[in-house]
Amino acid sequence: MGLDLPPRPSATPPVPGGESARTFSNSPASQISNRDTTVQNPSHLNQYNEPQPDILLVKPRDDYCASKHPTAEDTFLLLEVADTSLKFDLKVKIPLYARMEVPEGWVADLRENVIQVFRNPKAGQFQTVLTIKVGDSFSVLAFPDVDFSTSDLIG
Repeated sequence: MGLDLPPRPSATPPVPGGESARTFSNSPASQISNRDTTVQNPSHLNQYNEPQPDILLVKPRDDYCASKHPTAEDTFLLLEVADTSLKFDLKVKIPLYARMEVPEGWVADLRENVIQVFRNPKAGQFQTVLTIKVGDSFSVLAFPDVDFSTSDLIG
């Protein structure tokens, strides 16, 4: 296993309080019970990889991820918001998430105003890839009863 996204020393300790959010502001994620949301905090995927996605939707913990970073097993969804980072998110982060068996990843492409949805990792690749366009609705695989719109994430 190679070193794709190593822990960054400045980002390694879990960040309580202001850097961790329990809900997406003004989005359908606030309707999802039984989950926590962290914003720009690390996800501990293995000893070599600790990426810092823009948003993590994770299984709830009593400490709100203060004692350790969420793992792939803790994760419902990783969301990357991409403008200048689009190529890196699609070529490095999304394949890494598939290899680590994160169940779902979204990339909000701010330039094209679409959301790319990656689901069902198997053998190191996501088996389902969807492109959600402006006006379309979609949901998190783990919470199919809560609909999102592209405007909830990219305006």
